[in-house]
Amino acid sequence: AVVVAAAAAAEAAAVKCVMCVVCLRNDFNPAHGVACSAGHFLCGHEEGDDCLGGHVRDRVQALQSEDKVSWASEAAAADTWRAAVLGGAVHCPWPGCGAAAYTDASIARHAAVADWAQYVGVKTLLPIALAEARVYEQANTALAAAAAGEAREAAKRLVEQQMHSVFPNARQCGRCGAGPVVHAACQDLQAHHGQQVGA
Repeated sequence: AVVVAAAAAAEAAAVKCVMCVVCLRNDFNPAHGVACSAGHFLCGHEEGDDCLGGHVRDRVQALQSEDKVSWASEAAAADTWRAAVLGGAVHCPWPGCGAAAYTDASIARHAAVADWAQYVGVKTLLPIALAEARVYEQANTALAAAAAGEAREAAKRLVEQQMHSVFPNARQCGRCGAGPVVHAACQDLQAHHGQQVGA
């Protein structure tokens, strides 16, 4: 036990310890957590308080509580930071830090298995929301087209009703569609083909 403690002390002395920006402990080996590109370190589950796991769980819960219906339109209109967040990216928790999101590999390496599983699950939510939005848009387009077709059919019926009220005894030629033909002097609708009027 003394040898193990001495080896751990020697390792700690050889490695410059870092401070976790969440729990504020300053005795972490940098290999036991993640740091953003600005150098803000979060301790992992190997040693310490697992601040990375807590941060991942907070981000997962925040995404799971959001309205997924609006995600697709928001992700399309959002800046790259918000689009990445909606896609499940986990960024540095330090206020105002604009560093890129932690990589999947670094989260996998330093988060507990349960936190990693939740993280992977939440990363599928945006693609699912986008697919649902595409299906919704296709359905709306199909409904609009059907409604337009019904509107055209209703307009055609309205014109027919109006023509019938104005010309109650008029007919339409079944061969060429000419009409309305008013039966004023001749009942033969076939006679209008090739007929010379006023000659």
